[in-house]
Amino acid sequence: MSGVRWKVALQVAASVVLLALAVKVAKPSALAAAVKEARVRYIALSVLLIPALIGLRTLRWHILGRSRRPEMRFKESLHSYMGGLTLATVSISAAELARGAYAAPDDKAGFMGLTLLDKVIDAATLYLFAAAGLALMLPGWQKGIGPAAIAAGPYLSYSTRAM
Repeated sequence: MSGVRWKVALQVAASVVLLALAVKVAKPSALAAAVKEARVRYIALSVLLIPALIGLRTLRWHILGRSRRPEMRFKESLHSYMGGLTLATVSISAAELARGAYAAPDDKAGFMGLTLLDKVIDAATLYLFAAAGLALMLPGWQKGIGPAAIAAGPYLSYSTRAM
């Protein structure tokens, strides 16, 4: 067996072991009860919004990509984004590298930088919505703690990961 096949076999084996561990920890009866209690309308709405979300994220990637390669077509952006999304199910870092490499084989470094910028935009969006939610839930946040948390969010996230 070649080195690549061994690597794939190990990844599949690790995935199976982790899935088995997750099922054991989560208790299948609790999962079945949660599925029975789920609101079908919310799940259906979530599934219906997936194409819109993918379309909007592809559009953002297309706009970022055209900043480096003005002749880039939307179809190329879609292929690049979906290829990265598909690889993300196996390895997030491989997905990011592939998205940049697929979009511009001659400018891999530049497009990998754009991929990083895309992730920063995702994180900033998350921080803004989290701070807005906290501002609505906690009375003290409405008077100024919320904006301070927004400003400190990326720093706190980075500093806690570095520990």
